[in-house]
Amino acid sequence: MNTWRIENNRIILNFKNFDFWWSIPSDFKMPHISLLKLVEWLLSSPFGYEIIDYTIPRKYGCNNAVSYSGGVDSTAVLQLVENPIPIHYEVANPGKLHKTINGVLATKKHSNGVVVTGNANEFGKNFGNGKVGFWCLGGFTIPSILYADYLDIGTISTGDIFGNFNGGVYMDSIYTNKIISNETRIHVDLVLNKFRHAGLYLTLPAIGMTEIVTTKIFKKCNIDKNYIMGCMRGEENTPCMNCFKCYRKSAIDGNIIDLNPETENNLSRNPILRLHELLWCVKNNGLKHPLLESLINRKDKNIDWVDKWYSASIEFIPEHMRDYFLTKLKEFEIETMTNDDIQKLTEWNSFL
Repeated sequence: MNTWRIENNRIILNFKNFDFWWSIPSDFKMPHISLLKLVEWLLSSPFGYEIIDYTIPRKYGCNNAVSYSGGVDSTAVLQLVENPIPIHYEVANPGKLHKTINGVLATKKHSNGVVVTGNANEFGKNFGNGKVGFWCLGGFTIPSILYADYLDIGTISTGDIFGNFNGGVYMDSIYTNKIISNETRIHVDLVLNKFRHAGLYLTLPAIGMTEIVTTKIFKKCNIDKNYIMGCMRGEENTPCMNCFKCYRKSAIDGNIIDLNPETENNLSRNPILRLHELLWCVKNNGLKHPLLESLINRKDKNIDWVDKWYSASIEFIPEHMRDYFLTKLKEFEIETMTNDDIQKLTEWNSFL
């Protein structure tokens, strides 16, 4: 049986005699049972564990939280949500290459930013696939879920973008020429319903955008951009510039850097991860690579849609948030995909 307790400024889930914990303030109270059960489900359901739903639903809160990584995508989401509370998850035991300082400092720049330290990313390592991370749509929102009563939260937005593997919504279009498969739709609807039962809207403002679009929003927003970066290996305020994410993000930003081993490894795969954005950089920002340049004119590699918003994704934004969201898209001059763009999207795949 799973049990919860509060102890030494931590809220702790004991699962099969292993303690998973998150840091909390001294005046924190035990959250609603539906929030606790949602956390258990998000952690364990990817690995086949059954969690019994609690029958008492929670009343929706009033505030908007953003599951904030400190990167460009979730910073863009902060601009699209009204009065957001950024909540950052700091892993307690980072890997050798994983640096947590920039995400923490990016969050603390916000007067209402919340940093929650914990070890829940180790659930899969101990009871699943042997790996650290979160393996379910919404997994990174767990700190926001636990703080939902404490901060009167009613919506939690993520920085998941178009084609995110763990985002699990429009992934299919990147690999199999489908906008969204029936299997994916069933899973997404299940997750959204689980959140609603806990008095929460899981909101995906950027799920109809690529990194090209979120970067455009980020570059146009008038904020202090120190410490904000996608690289998880960078030292304080400085990305490593030696990983695939740095190669890709720099190219999107118009700053072309040298190839590195991780990027070369990705370009040797089939399919190529985030190929649509790399080809956009070849066409628009001067990125040069023989393989990428050989693909740019192929009919099935049309990228006219990559720098625009997929409007059908509005379904993942609650109605009461849509007017603000659409106003912000207009303010940031984000174009909407045309029917022709969507047709090109359905013809897209990342295979060579």
